[in-house]
Amino acid sequence: SELRPYSNTELNKLYEFLVNHPDLAIEIAGYTDSKGTDDYNIALSKARAAAVVNYLKQKGIEEKRLTAAAHGESDPIAPNKKADGSDDPDGRQLNRRVELKIIDVK
Repeated sequence: SELRPYSNTELNKLYEFLVNHPDLAIEIAGYTDSKGTDDYNIALSKARAAAVVNYLKQKGIEEKRLTAAAHGESDPIAPNKKADGSDDPDGRQLNRRVELKIIDVK
């Protein structure tokens, strides 16, 4: 749930987008891979989304424009396991993500 330094480029693009579109609100949805319990994954995905919300708030984006959502391991975009049942670390890495969605236009 900690933001990695290379994320700053994309987060700054998001910040600039929000500054240039003050009428927009977004949902920030956190996801995890399939490792861990459901409760752990929901908590982790919530923390991932909150990290992005906090970053944007610290830069001056109003909290009312930001909604965090936690989806845990639901809706993977890549397999967590290979066809033979072995672990797929590359797929799991892709599933550990945050997605953005415009949810409101004033």
